[in-house]
Amino acid sequence: MDGSRSSTSTEDPPILTEEENKILDLYDRLNELQLESALLKAKNTLSGKLEMKSCEPASVSELEITTAQDALLKAKAAFHIRCKVAESAIIADPVISAVHAGTDRSFHQQNLISLLKKRDELSLSLIQLSRRELDSLEKLRLLETENMLLARTNTELTSSMLRLVEISNSRINEANESSQSLQELEKIKQELKLSRRKWRTIKAIVSGAIVGSGVDWARDPELLQIVLDED
Repeated sequence: MDGSRSSTSTEDPPILTEEENKILDLYDRLNELQLESALLKAKNTLSGKLEMKSCEPASVSELEITTAQDALLKAKAAFHIRCKVAESAIIADPVISAVHAGTDRSFHQQNLISLLKKRDELSLSLIQLSRRELDSLEKLRLLETENMLLARTNTELTSSMLRLVEISNSRINEANESSQSLQELEKIKQELKLSRRKWRTIKAIVSGAIVGSGVDWARDPELLQIVLDED
């Protein structure tokens, strides 16, 4: 609430009067005192439990420490919730009055309306940015899925190419023995060319999808390799 105590230019009256600033200062001080009081109560509670065991060896069990920590967290949570409720109650009335004042708005109410408009604009911008972020993450997820499928296809095609190369090398040694071997060798070569052509086609489609997605692929080593690899 301290951030609302700034003033405008010297030509305009201050957003808050001196009395209002004093009230806010007292409210902040009250919150500080309430927090200190809650912490002291938690400390006294733990100290009282330790004094009851003064006749025993000076040690604290894990259960007592955990219980004290839980009590402290609950006290802090209750304190913050109470502060939020109080702040909401304090803020709600001026906002409602400013919104429904119409043309009879005071200077302070007019300033409040301007701040509310800015808040709504920022909220809308935040929602739009969040949606863009979600869209980008979804595109990235799809690209990663396509990348995994491409890697799997690449592995399968590579295995197929190696197998065909082995068969080709084996058939080359037998090529002079019969014309049928030459025909089979030519068929294997055609299958090898077809496999390579299929691999290049799949890679071109995936590369185009990556570039057209809007994702910053230049900063991702894997995506960069897919897009720029000419093989």
